[in-house]
Formats: sequence, structure tokens, C-alpha cells
Amino acid sequence: MADLTPKQQEAAALIASGKTQRQAAEAVGVSPQTLTGWAKKEDFQSHVQALLQPAHAGVQTALQGLHQRAAEVLASLLETAPPATKLQAIRLIFEINKATPPAQDAASSYEEFMKHFGQGLTHASQPKHHH
Repeated sequence: MADLTPKQQEAAALIASGKTQRQAAEAVGVSPQTLTGWAKKEDFQSHVQALLQPAHAGVQTALQGLHQRAAEVLASLLETAPPATKLQAIRLIFEINKATPPAQDAASSYEEFMKHFGQGLTHASQPKHHH
């Protein structure tokens, strides 16, 4: 916060709280052009960013918590959901991670998949025999 005036500090705080430059200018008693000039200065920008940092950290923490919860829900679906829902959960996990099983592990991946989730799939996928 190098050499910001009290008005500049207040304007930076207002902008960091979500006010527009025009609203902040009006609140501190300067013209929008003056505030635009302040906003171009590195000291002013750094002060706004410093004021936003705790909010960004809070959002990051909240997102990490939601990510963990989403992973728990997907894990639960893999354990308890019907086969079609399990497949959707697996597809979503791969899509989120932008990953697919490596080619050399395809057979073992298939075996592992069938060991965990195959019971419900075999009935639907087996051809029906007519006697």
C-alpha cells in the first residue's frame, strides 16, 4: 500500500467489495475519470488485489471442500448405485480427470471393473436363449 491517499484506499476497498468504479468514485467524492486514473496505477491495483486475497482464499477453500464432497458422492455411487448409474459415475470421473486407462492395462482394468461392478451388468448384457 505504498503511497495511497485515504481516498484511494477507500476507493480500492469499495472496488474490492464489488462496487463499480463509478460507484466508488461517487462514494469518495472524486470524478469517475480521477478514479480511472488511480485504477491504472500499479500501487492501486496491488492494494485492490491485496484486499481481494482473503476472499479468493475463502473461495478456494470452499471449492476444495465441494470437490472433496463430490468425490465422496461419486465413491458412494460406485458402491451402492445401480449399474447404469455406476457407469455414469465412472465416465464422469474420467471426464473430470481427463484420463482414460492406459492401453497396456485395458485387460486388467476390465477385470477389475467386472469384479466390482459386473454382477448387475451380466444379466442385462447376456443374450437370451430361446428353448
